[in-house]
Amino acid sequence: MWRKLTRNKLMTEARIEAIRAAHSIGLQSTSTLMFWAVHIDLIRSIKETGAFTEFVPLSFVYAESPLYVDRAIPGVRPGATQEENFKMHAIARLMLAGWIDNIQVLWVKLGAQMAAEMLRAGVNDLGGTLMDESISRSAGADFGEELTPAEMVKLIRHAGRTPVRRSTLYDTLEEFSDHDPVDIGPLKPRPHDPIKFLRHEYVTAD
Repeated sequence: MWRKLTRNKLMTEARIEAIRAAHSIGLQSTSTLMFWAVHIDLIRSIKETGAFTEFVPLSFVYAESPLYVDRAIPGVRPGATQEENFKMHAIARLMLAGWIDNIQVLWVKLGAQMAAEMLRAGVNDLGGTLMDESISRSAGADFGEELTPAEMVKLIRHAGRTPVRRSTLYDTLEEFSDHDPVDIGPLKPRPHDPIKFLRHEYVTAD
């Protein structure tokens, strides 16, 4: 079963060895997984290196994934439910508390509206602006390819949080508590507006 799910990929032991080697020479890294809860425990088992900057649960995008479409493995279901996604991010906050401080939600997999809700459920990092995103899109996600910094700020404020621009290592670069980033617009035309659901909140009367 595991080899079918991860064909042409490194085995778990090889990935752990690579992570430990990188951390041992001072490199820091993110941690992601296409999730089962048992994998959070695996991440926690190598947390003593102290070099994970964040944890990012990756919900299975199924609509055009060969794993689902070709039925290569019996019983593959259409991704996690909304409740399961919420539970995964919340449980990660509890299980990794004190070891990995940042739990990230990927709007490109779950949609901007659900990502905003996740910011109220244990998530403290929204990823990311993205540009011409293709991995999730090729698997069938249709939430968009890019969020501009101005759109991310609106989304975070909608969730009742203070937007902060950070570095890769989570140093604060700029806080947007009293101003907005420059709104440069998307880099290319988009088929739909990823934050259409909250646009009305920022329309003011003359």
